[in-house]
Amino acid sequence: KIKEIMMKIPNIIDPSVPIGENDNYNVEIEKFGENKVPDYEIPYHADILERMNGLDKESSGRTSGNGFYYLLGDGARLSTAMLNYARDYMIEKGFIYAIPPFMIKSDVVTGVMSFEEMDAMMYKIEGENLYLIGTSEHSMIGKFKNQIIKEESLPITMTSYSPCFRKEVGAHGIEERGIYRVHQFEKQEMIVICDPKDSMDWYNKMWKYTVEIFRNLNIPVRTLECCSGDLADLKVKSCDVEAWSPRQQKYFEVGSCSTLGDAQARRLGIRVKGKDKYYPHTLNNTVLASTRALIAFLENNLTEDGYIKIPEVLRPYMGGKEKIKLNLKYGHNLKALIMNNKSLAVLACILLLGIFLGSLSVGAMKTTVINKIGVLFLDNFKNRSSEPLFFIFISSLSSVFIFVLLAFFMGLSVWGFIMVPFVPLVRGICIGFTQSYLYSQYGLYGIAFQLVVLFPGIFVSSIAILLITKEA
Repeated sequence: KIKEIMMKIPNIIDPSVPIGENDNYNVEIEKFGENKVPDYEIPYHADILERMNGLDKESSGRTSGNGFYYLLGDGARLSTAMLNYARDYMIEKGFIYAIPPFMIKSDVVTGVMSFEEMDAMMYKIEGENLYLIGTSEHSMIGKFKNQIIKEESLPITMTSYSPCFRKEVGAHGIEERGIYRVHQFEKQEMIVICDPKDSMDWYNKMWKYTVEIFRNLNIPVRTLECCSGDLADLKVKSCDVEAWSPRQQKYFEVGSCSTLGDAQARRLGIRVKGKDKYYPHTLNNTVLASTRALIAFLENNLTEDGYIKIPEVLRPYMGGKEKIKLNLKYGHNLKALIMNNKSLAVLACILLLGIFLGSLSVGAMKTTVINKIGVLFLDNFKNRSSEPLFFIFISSLSSVFIFVLLAFFMGLSVWGFIMVPFVPLVRGICIGFTQSYLYSQYGLYGIAFQLVVLFPGIFVSSIAILLITKEA
């Protein structure tokens, strides 16, 4: 009974922890990297993944329900690459790499977390005294349950990989479309077991490791000191590492670093034998959680022309790739469309220029088929004084209409790009009809006059293209 009551008593917080009711009272410590907002649109992360054929939520919904996902192709490779980079980074820092059990007994669960956390997070295996881990910290600290550690073995520094399983019970709930808050993800974790007098030094080292990893991935981050109301019962002091989201123009949590004092050691019976026996301090920190790190990576490494840049540290894990091309689809802007189809764009420009110059020669030479058709057609209107203005208006209006139509299709679909060679052809015919008549009546002055009047139509249509494709 005494132990049951004792397990419900929270830990004593560090005097430096700010006092506050909830996470609204958390205090920013420091920013790392410039939180830029690009002048082009950053799509929702699920859209980015789908455009690289890297995410399938529909299939996971059929197999597992809401809160699960399939990562595919380069989406899966990126996730694994970041985890592998984080693993190797921690090994270089002297941490021992481990792959722990992904299920733990109930006495280990209650030894590493409060009952409240346990109910909100852990999945219990039916008919077994086992729980799926919510983070590998649980099984890594549990590794030393009821053990007496020699003082000379301290500090114990380990980094571990595991899938993580969480109920995510609470106000936030599970995300329908994306992968920000899900039931399953992968994580690289770090734990330290040390002499109590060294725990704050390790605490400050550990969160800096995470910051450096994210900065090496070209992701701006900041650290937040968690206030008293945002600390779990066993934590003495904790800070969150948050990544910058250029899409949302705010930071979001990607990791948490905590020192739990001797609370876990007392619960699990972990002791150190030196001159006297004592309880060591335990600390844990998220090195990198796959899904949230992937979101931050995609948003901060997306280029205007539709590529995902791969930082140098990840390239060895991506087969040497320097960038990933996104597929064009509904809603993509015109500029990215052209940038990703440069050969087609050049061809279209050549055709546009060629047909436009050809249309100029129609009126001047009076030898082409278009000119002859135009003269025959326009003979019916020779006695009308308003003919020049009438045909200038028709030609300009046609040009505006066709270019706006083109912009509409190009802004919505790649197939609209196929229209590019045909638009100047139609426009050239319109100009040809008008010019053939103007030349027959007014010579070269008539053609010049027609072009001057047509220019505002071209200008207006260009503005329409910019507005429709949201590039203005």
